[in-house]
Amino acid sequence: QDSRMAASLFQQAADQGHVKAHLSLGACYMEGVGVNKDVQRALQLFTVPAQKGVANAQYNLAVLYSRGTGTKRDAVQAAAWYLKAADQGHREAQVCYATCLYKGDGVPQDLPAAASLFQESGARGHSQAQFNSGVMFQRGEGE
Repeated sequence: QDSRMAASLFQQAADQGHVKAHLSLGACYMEGVGVNKDVQRALQLFTVPAQKGVANAQYNLAVLYSRGTGTKRDAVQAAAWYLKAADQGHREAQVCYATCLYKGDGVPQDLPAAASLFQESGARGHSQAQFNSGVMFQRGEGE
């Protein structure tokens, strides 16, 4: 296992426009694997594949914007990227976008849409979605 070599090769491929190499290199910078940790660089690297429709990159960008990691917190950007990944079936993004809808964080609050997304993800076995759906029903919000 040679993390530095892997990061170097990801960089070479990214320099030639390889979309998934941007994602992999971004993960290296995010975690400091094979390179010095640089969350702002990770954000830049995730942007390329995210704009080309790679759901994992869209989700990663959403998380960074949601937390304000490597950038200023931007709930609107976070919700938009969560939605793009969720529309491609990314389960974590679906739950996160449903949470945005539930809280009105970055998007207008929409309890019926949040309940629907939580139920959809819950039906596919996502435990947090199942829990959130249960809480909504307990509060009378899941109908």
